[in-house]
Amino acid sequence: MSKKILLCVGFAALLQGCATTQKNTDQVNIDQEILNATHKIMRAQATLYNASALNNARMTLPYWIDGDQPVTVTWYGDAQELFTSFAKARNKQFVETGVKQPLPVALDVRDTKYSTIITLLQSQLGYRATIIEDETTIKLQYNPPKTNS
Repeated sequence: MSKKILLCVGFAALLQGCATTQKNTDQVNIDQEILNATHKIMRAQATLYNASALNNARMTLPYWIDGDQPVTVTWYGDAQELFTSFAKARNKQFVETGVKQPLPVALDVRDTKYSTIITLLQSQLGYRATIIEDETTIKLQYNPPKTNS
């Protein structure tokens, strides 16, 4: 009888070893790699933010811009601020007329003529505003909102 009990206890111990779950080392390694990559991305984003690369629009305008000069601009923001910069670079006065309203524009061009950039911006502004440029001024004329009547 003691042999049977000993055999049953031994068999139960064997089954107990099979029933315990083993840690999957591959899953642990993958989780750790994902965690490390997440921390690395967060550090890179913080560095870029501190360097003002993520929180400011990037725009490098030459000191002087003429109509045929290639310009590189990346801008995601209000058109009024962009036209103020253009007027300064073209040694012109910037003027706004009409009821001011937000005019968000998105522009990402490289080595593009200034005149082409103005055409691209006008297409984004649509009916909300008109760009008028002469020898001394760049004028942003806000158009009245269209009403349904």
